[in-house]
Amino acid sequence: MSLVGNADSFDVASTSVEYLYPDAREAAVAMADSMGVTAKPGSAPEDTDMQGVSVKVVLGSDTQQ
Repeated sequence: MSLVGNADSFDVASTSVEYLYPDAREAAVAMADSMGVTAKPGSAPEDTDMQGVSVKVVLGSDTQQ
């Protein structure tokens, strides 16, 4: 499942990649490597709109450089 949306605010400084389930780690690491950041473990989403999402990517203002 893919879900596109906005971060909680528009003043996020740093790009982040989180894998929300252990079996999504490999995919998250590949995505993070391609963006020059490190994938970190996150928590399974409680929001029902995000259930089924395995990797969360937030693009920060550092992507504009």
